[in-house]
Amino acid sequence: MKILCRIAHNIKDIRHYHGLSQEGLAANAGVSRAHMGRLENGANAATLNTIASISCALDVDPLILFLPRWIPQEGLISFVATKGGYIDLTRS
Repeated sequence: MKILCRIAHNIKDIRHYHGLSQEGLAANAGVSRAHMGRLENGANAATLNTIASISCALDVDPLILFLPRWIPQEGLISFVATKGGYIDLTRS
């Protein structure tokens, strides 16, 4: 998976987990909603400053956005590591 797609999927998945809209996350991260949409679609590359702002708005370490979306553990279950452990993104 290309790194832009990996970052895009992780931003979107974590945003959904937190119940944030693109507009809400964009406002919290200090970027436009249009730019956030392009980042989540993998159409734009984020600068390190933008990665830092988004990860802060999502309350995750910036490294988390670069991790593989799927981590083999008890089969293929979608997990994203956070500062305090793991978030199960398969929950509804």
